[in-house]
Amino acid sequence: ASASVSGTAFLSTPQSLFSSSQKSLIISSSSTHTLRTMNFDYARNTLGWGEGVDGRGLANETSRESAEWVGSVEGRKVYDEAVKGGDVSRIVTWAGSSVGEVKNGVGAEEVVRGMEKEAVETLRELGSLLT
Repeated sequence: ASASVSGTAFLSTPQSLFSSSQKSLIISSSSTHTLRTMNFDYARNTLGWGEGVDGRGLANETSRESAEWVGSVEGRKVYDEAVKGGDVSRIVTWAGSSVGEVKNGVGAEEVVRGMEKEAVETLRELGSLLT
């Protein structure tokens, strides 16, 4: 692999801009709690992405409602109020399918060190297959 998508691992760190409620959701969620949807973009009016580009987040009320309603004036008003109140049952909490692997709120430096350690161990295991 020439790259990895690792953002989810950092969502519960103290350095993350997520609220404490969102961080708790991240820690308690599994990969089955995520989905890809444009509903969060409709609710936030952050449209204009290319075809097939959407975000993956934790399922909630906004993701379960119809896209038409979420993107309506009334739907956006409800979403905006949820943002103001920090209502995680409605606001977007972005998360990748690896969210189930995030089990604590360690610092970003520890996350990076853990990734490095895992990568080195994997490379050593793969190297042993070649000898």
